[in-house]
Amino acid sequence: LAGNVFLRFDGILVDRLSAEPPPRAKARLRRLFAPTSSRILRVLLEQPKAGWTLARLAEEAAISLRTAHLVVNALEEKAFVDKRRGAIKLQKPGELLDLWAQNYSLERQRQHTFYTFVRNSAQLAAKLTAHAVAHKEAVGFTLHSGAAFVAPFVRSPDVHAYFVGDRERLVKALDLRPVESGGTVHLLEPYDEGVFYRVQTIRGVRVVCNTQLYLDLINYPARGREQAEVLRREKLGY
Repeated sequence: LAGNVFLRFDGILVDRLSAEPPPRAKARLRRLFAPTSSRILRVLLEQPKAGWTLARLAEEAAISLRTAHLVVNALEEKAFVDKRRGAIKLQKPGELLDLWAQNYSLERQRQHTFYTFVRNSAQLAAKLTAHAVAHKEAVGFTLHSGAAFVAPFVRSPDVHAYFVGDRERLVKALDLRPVESGGTVHLLEPYDEGVFYRVQTIRGVRVVCNTQLYLDLINYPARGREQAEVLRREKLGY
């Protein structure tokens, strides 16, 4: 049996309360964190005090009106948004972020690792950003290499960046060497281009938005949680 059950027959009483949500509720919850649907969450969490119409929210998230409608209804069921006063407004941003973090995995991104002769990671990040901008390609630094520009706390030699563009041209221009292990430059193919929403440019380097940065960091094994907590306290505020 799934869900809650109350039965009485022939002197037998069955009263069962399940702590687990029923299958349909679980499926709706999973859909909230699907690649396209999660764009809505990113928009709401990046602008937690804003009020939205459905059309404006769909446009901002670059998704269809129908998808936006389904996601907002699912969020309303969980009391994460309020629609009663003519505008869609986020409620409980901290709880929503925690729930998303529980259902998020950095391993969804395909990773390409390289060795570099550049020893200064900030200089490398600036060079990589400049190359991507010059060729109108998408880039966003994340994990510790992104946090170093936003809320520095943990120092790491590794550089992680989401990148969509001509990877071979980038590798040649920056003289990167592909390696099986031991490399410090990691180019990530994003599971969805929503990761580039509200990319920040800081000291000439493009960094993913703070929501995306937190999601990537929180379960990262190399002191990611420590850095995520600093980011949340200093920049997110919920």
